[in-house]
Amino acid sequence: MREYQKEAIRTTLRYLLSGKYANLRELARENFDANEELQQRYGSWTGMERHLQLPDQLSCSIDQATGTARVSCSMG
Repeated sequence: MREYQKEAIRTTLRYLLSGKYANLRELARENFDANEELQQRYGSWTGMERHLQLPDQLSCSIDQATGTARVSCSMG
């Protein structure tokens, strides 16, 4: 496993286990408020919120390059 893959897993585990966010909606809202590109793309928080697949759960997906494993996790 390469270092960038390990770091992606570490980052995901910090998100899931830190207790900072109760669900995906909280993380997404924080990112929307801090990111002008997201604001331009979705126009409003409501516009972005409609695209959240599991807003009431802590969930994530780590997509690696072809030929490597895909990791999905959900806590909820």
